[in-house]
Amino acid sequence: LRPDDYDSKLRKAIVKQLRKVVKMIFPTATVSIFGSSAVGLYLPCSDIDVVVHNCMSSKKTMYRLAQSLLQSGFASETQ
Repeated sequence: LRPDDYDSKLRKAIVKQLRKVVKMIFPTATVSIFGSSAVGLYLPCSDIDVVVHNCMSSKKTMYRLAQSLLQSGFASETQ
């Protein structure tokens, strides 16, 4: 079970754009993927598991990140 080229390129573009959004809020942060996306064994409808490292999080900065994700279209709602 391997994803096709289209799905692979789309996921890479999504992660690249997500990294840009995160860097706007946390300049020293890094975004890593894990799970099925990291090993290339995902279905087209699978989620993308990500973790953000090296970010100084406070309620205020998490709110800013949530707003940036909403505005950029990465999220349709946040909690």
